[in-house]
Amino acid sequence: MLRPRPTTHGSAGGCGPQELVLLYVGRMAPEKNIEVVLATLAAARAAAPQVRGVLVGDGPELPRLHGTHPEWVYTGAKVGLDLAEHYASADLFVFPSLIETFGNVVPESMASGLAVIAFDYAAAREYIRPGVNG
Repeated sequence: MLRPRPTTHGSAGGCGPQELVLLYVGRMAPEKNIEVVLATLAAARAAAPQVRGVLVGDGPELPRLHGTHPEWVYTGAKVGLDLAEHYASADLFVFPSLIETFGNVVPESMASGLAVIAFDYAAAREYIRPGVNG
């Protein structure tokens, strides 16, 4: 069992109940704008030391990320209930893409009740309405 939220028995990288979990789900590749995720996590932690970044996914950047940013949790790829538990137990979702045309992870995170941090562009613009659901 990892970090449960009050409304679920989900998991998010072994985080504790007092930590604020920012979640990224997707391929660990340059085209996914991973550097923006890392900058967002660093800025959030600078403002609130209890921030914990959890990155779910696999890809060519994963070994580099482990080496250069060991302060974050890397879970590898998740599917099914395991992935759903990670969504359900995070506090915020970070979506850095500027190129996604559909962005499955945005409605998946929203369905889990997560607020989404994203650019007002492409897929995120299609789903998120400021003041309504994001």
